[in-house]
Amino acid sequence: MRVLLSTILLSLTLFAYSNVRAQSNILLRKTTVNLQKVSVKEILTAIEKEAQVVFNYQSSILPKGSRYSFNVDGTLKNALELISTKFGLSYSLVGANSIVLKRVIVKRNFTLSGYVEEQFTGERIIDAYVYTKDFKYVTQSNDLGYFSISLPIKDTTKLIISRVGFEKYFLTITGSEDKRLVVILKKEKFNAIKIKKHHKKWRVLRAGTTTITVKETENEPALFGESDIIKSLQHYPGVQSVNEGISGIIVRGGTPDQNLVLLDGIPVYQASHLFGLFSIFNGDAIKKASFTKSNFSVKNSSRLSSIIDVRTKDGNKEKFGGEGSVGLVSSKLMLEGPIIKDRTTFLLSGRRTYIDLLGAPILSLVSQDLKDFAASYYFYDLNGKVTHKLSKNNTLQLSSYHGVDRTRIKNSHNIKTSDSKTKEKDIQDLIWDNTLVSLKYSKYISKKWHGDAAIVYSNYSIRNNSEYIYTQESTVGEIE
Repeated sequence: MRVLLSTILLSLTLFAYSNVRAQSNILLRKTTVNLQKVSVKEILTAIEKEAQVVFNYQSSILPKGSRYSFNVDGTLKNALELISTKFGLSYSLVGANSIVLKRVIVKRNFTLSGYVEEQFTGERIIDAYVYTKDFKYVTQSNDLGYFSISLPIKDTTKLIISRVGFEKYFLTITGSEDKRLVVILKKEKFNAIKIKKHHKKWRVLRAGTTTITVKETENEPALFGESDIIKSLQHYPGVQSVNEGISGIIVRGGTPDQNLVLLDGIPVYQASHLFGLFSIFNGDAIKKASFTKSNFSVKNSSRLSSIIDVRTKDGNKEKFGGEGSVGLVSSKLMLEGPIIKDRTTFLLSGRRTYIDLLGAPILSLVSQDLKDFAASYYFYDLNGKVTHKLSKNNTLQLSSYHGVDRTRIKNSHNIKTSDSKTKEKDIQDLIWDNTLVSLKYSKYISKKWHGDAAIVYSNYSIRNNSEYIYTQESTVGEIE
């Protein structure tokens, strides 16, 4: 058995060696061809006759309609290499005298991808435009600041990266290799913007979608000094408020519950505080918001009127910092910074009203008759976000929100008559809160694909802790 196996292996080895040697001898065959103004098929026929070989190919791979000159005085290998260079055809030897021709696939485009980030903070910028000067090739960065654009191969390609509020970044690309990079944009300082003309070649990538920044809302009239993204939408065409001063909106004749509200991709079922006067969105924590009233994405088709998609900041990647403010009815504080340099960032933001703290003294000043009456109301928000870079291509993000509204009214009466004592206490305590949590995993898949998967939790609850106590005691027979 071993002898038979050894014989078979030796035979296969000798056959392979003889086949390789035979093919090498074919390539060394003398080939002389001098042709003028002929087709590629005629050139191949002349080589077949001269070198005693057979070409196998599909006629569709041959250039058509042109006439060529072809001059070779050497070996078959010289002729095949000239065919490969001149006509973009590759060759492979099959058997003793057969040559297979195939078309060489020439790469005509290359892909540029990467992230757009803000200078000094490393915050990734959403909806940044990446385009060529003639606007022929245009794309935008997505909700993770990632972009990918396919460009034709040239010696030099010039791109512009821009976003409202940032200086334009001019990028020159040389070569034809796929590239992945990080673009840093600087904040722009300006007093006014003059629109000279509208470029007809500019393409709207997402029709029906408007992007709102926090800076825009800060320039609008604010109730009690609190800017509100939802209220700023009331100035857009096709949008009106539910009632004057209320943050809810009606889009194109719909109802408020037909608007899908998202916070970092989490559905929000109650998006207001103080009976609709304020929205739950704390401006200090918001990176950007988009408002879509037509051309809905399939994944967000559960509402009829509009989609309000709010995204919070990721946190400063470079240094620890914060900001705060004190208003007429509330105060805010926001902290952000790196946990692990260049890998993990955090954002923590809080807001609370102090209407309850001011209410009791005001009521006591108004009238002494209200000493047995107490009313208070407050709300607070907490936003938290941790972003961790697992590797160059993988990111994990935990985002959360918790907000509470509480209104409490206490009213008590003590009535004493000649024959009885009556005590009455009425407490109305109503609490409603939102809790949102999202865990999102993002992955760079390839130069053209970027995916993410998320687990989200959204809960809205109302609790009524009201209490009513009524007691009556007889005073008949009591000694004064």
